[in-house]
Amino acid sequence: MDSDIVGSILLQVVLIAVNAVFACAEIAVVSFNDAKLEKMAVDLLKSLLAFQSEDGRWYQVVNRGDDPANWLENSCSCLYAAALARAARTGLMSAEAIDAAKRASARNIVAVIPYFGWARQDRKDKPRVCIGAKLVADLLSVAGIDRLITMDLHADQEQGFFNVPVDHLYASTIMMPYISSLNLKNLCIATPDVGGSKRASVYAKYFDCPLVLCNKTRKCANVVSEMQVIGDVKGKDVILVDDIVDTAGTITMAANLMKEKGANSVRAIASHCVMSGPASERIQDSAIEEMVFTDSIPYSNRCAKVKQLTIAGMFAETIRRVENNESISDQYLV
Repeated sequence: MDSDIVGSILLQVVLIAVNAVFACAEIAVVSFNDAKLEKMAVDLLKSLLAFQSEDGRWYQVVNRGDDPANWLENSCSCLYAAALARAARTGLMSAEAIDAAKRASARNIVAVIPYFGWARQDRKDKPRVCIGAKLVADLLSVAGIDRLITMDLHADQEQGFFNVPVDHLYASTIMMPYISSLNLKNLCIATPDVGGSKRASVYAKYFDCPLVLCNKTRKCANVVSEMQVIGDVKGKDVILVDDIVDTAGTITMAANLMKEKGANSVRAIASHCVMSGPASERIQDSAIEEMVFTDSIPYSNRCAKVKQLTIAGMFAETIRRVENNESISDQYLV
C-alpha cells in the first residue's frame, strides 16, 4: 500500500516537471519577437550558401558533396527554394522582401520570368528530393503575385503548380520565322531525346517535314552513356529542337551521331541558353553548324556558333495585351 502511494506521488512529480518544461518552452516561443524570428530566417538562408559550388551552381544532395552522382544545377538549389518558401509562408521574411509592391498599393503584380529556372525539378524521381518548381511557385504566390508571364516551361503541366493565371509563351513564335529564313531544301526536325518529341512534332507539322527522334540512356545526371537515332537523316538538313541546353552533352552527341548517319547539315535551336561548364567548348567542337537560342538568359561566353534571338518584342507585346485585357494567344504561330 505504501509503495502505491509513493509511486503515485512520484508520478505526480514527474507530470508537474513535464508540464513546467512545456510551459517554459511556450513562454520562450511567445517571447520571441519578430526581429529575432526574422534574424533566424536570414541566418538559415545564409547558411545554405555553404552548399553552393565555386562556379555558382548548387549541389542537389547537400550531405553528399563528394559523390560523383551528386550533380550540380544552375538553378537555385531545391533546398534553398524550400527554405525561402517556408520563410515566406510562416512570415519570417521581411515585408520588404516579399510584398513591397503590395505595401506600395500596387493594383496588380505581374511576375515576368522568361526563364523559370526551377522547371526541371518538376517531379519526385528519386527518394529524398523535393519538387523545386512547386516550392518556388508557392513562394511566388505567397509573395503576392497576381499573374505570371513566362516562356517554354520544361513541362506544360507545370502551369498547374501556380494558383494564379499563367501566360505561357513559346519560343517557336521567334524560332519558326528564323528557320524559314534559312531556306533549307531538305529540312528535317529532330529532338535529342524522346521527352521532347511533342515540342519537335509541332515544328515538323508547321514545316510539313519529317521528324526524327533520338533515344538516350543516361549514366547519371548530365551524362549520356548511349544514344540511338530513330529515323532516316541521310541527305537531310537537320534542325535539333530542345527547350534547355545546359552542359550541351546530349545535343552535341545527337548532332555528331546524325552527321555520322549521313545528314547534310545539323543545326540546333533551344529556348534557354544555360550553357554551363564545358558547354561552349562542346558546341564549338561538335558537328553543329549553328546553335540558336533566345536571349531569355544572357550569354557571356564566346562561341562563334552561338546566336541569340531577342524575345523583348514578344514579351513587351504580351505585357501590353495583359494590361489592356486583350488575348495573347493571337501571337502564337501554332
